[in-house]
Amino acid sequence: MILGRYVRNEWLKYMAATLISTFALLVFEDMYREFPGLLTNGIGGILRHYLQCFPHFFCTVLPISVFISALISLCSLRNNNEFIAMQAAGLSPWQITKNIWLCGIAISIIMIFLQAHLDERPRDANYYNLFFRDSLSGRVWLVGHLNAANGQADDIFILDPGPPLRRFHAQSARWDGRHWDFQKITASNVAIPWAEGNRHFNEKFWDEFHEAPRQIINQQKRPKDMCLRELRQAMRVEPKESPRMRAYRVRFHVCYTACFAPFVALFCAIPFSLYGVRQNPMHGASKAIGLLFLFHVILGLSSSLGNNGVLHPMVAAWLPFFLPISIGVLCLRYGSGGQIRSTKSDS
Repeated sequence: MILGRYVRNEWLKYMAATLISTFALLVFEDMYREFPGLLTNGIGGILRHYLQCFPHFFCTVLPISVFISALISLCSLRNNNEFIAMQAAGLSPWQITKNIWLCGIAISIIMIFLQAHLDERPRDANYYNLFFRDSLSGRVWLVGHLNAANGQADDIFILDPGPPLRRFHAQSARWDGRHWDFQKITASNVAIPWAEGNRHFNEKFWDEFHEAPRQIINQQKRPKDMCLRELRQAMRVEPKESPRMRAYRVRFHVCYTACFAPFVALFCAIPFSLYGVRQNPMHGASKAIGLLFLFHVILGLSSSLGNNGVLHPMVAAWLPFFLPISIGVLCLRYGSGGQIRSTKSDS
């Protein structure tokens, strides 16, 4: 339909401008924060850093770009009385905006693919003064320095509950993908005095130490700062009934539901942009912004309830989507009918 394609093209123009501007803001902010350190890596390191960052930036700016562009384009249609003309031609709000909804579904599918394959956003590979307790073996690790890129660790102290209770201190170690290769390590039985029970090795492999560098680093992060790959790794080793496991599950489902944020942004923007053709378009825009703000408030509240075990993780992730979708459907269903009746009565 020609009018539907016209509305879609108007939206796509604002979408492109909004997406480029918000994307550029994220890049400039990252350059201000990270660029001095990246200069030491050369041009190749800088390009590699931003190629890894771009998928994260893309997933961040897509929902807000969809929301802003839908508000601006549709409010412009109302302001120019084009929406009234389309309604007079017998078109419903769904027919007018159908192509925008289809584009929103396509964007959500793209985000699902990106989230499923998204890796950790690149940061400094070096971590210092790490404390880690393995939930399966009970081993406690204190690591002075760990490089996440090459698996090199320095100044390592390990307390193994056994039995018997043992302690280890290594000057350095390297993770080869399956086990640790310790260098200059001292091992002892806690039941034996330190001076008598020491065993010294210049190099030693311990196959029982299965804790990978990524596992050690993940425990230092908050669940909300982790991507899907990190969450999958953490959920494989965390006890099922632990509080941290509940937080992992909530975050896992929230990462997937976040892929539908562009679609929800349309439910917030489209009904209030088109509802009430005789009102100031800014009234509808302010209502849409308020609804989006309320959505994020409910999202934070439901995530907190999920972390505390009050709500099932899947319910906690999907519950906030009920409000904007239901309000948007009601506005499109009943608001459009009211508009048509008021337009006919005024004529």
